[in-house]
Amino acid sequence: MELVSDVQLMLKCSMQFYAFSYEVRSEAKKVHDLFFDILKIAFPDTDFREARNSISFSSSVTTPASGPSSRQKLAGQSKSQKLVKNMDAENSPFQKHILEYPFKPLMTLR
Repeated sequence: MELVSDVQLMLKCSMQFYAFSYEVRSEAKKVHDLFFDILKIAFPDTDFREARNSISFSSSVTTPASGPSSRQKLAGQSKSQKLVKNMDAENSPFQKHILEYPFKPLMTLR
């Protein structure tokens, strides 16, 4: 099933992007398990065990010769965290509401 491989690729890329942090691996495993639970309900006659077990949520091990240095990982991680924070601040309806309130009263009291 192409959907299964797409979801697993998305999870692998997410874990890699966030340097295989424990929190990201833990959340990716939860999403993965939930996804396969839903697939089992939608397709009860299909056996997804092989696909379900094909992805590992353990920490990635890189050697200094083949992977980025820990300094590069930290720089990339802080850069990605800044991007996420900036995106959250720009797209948050709550934040927009707070900024608009002093200038646009939502209701007038009489």
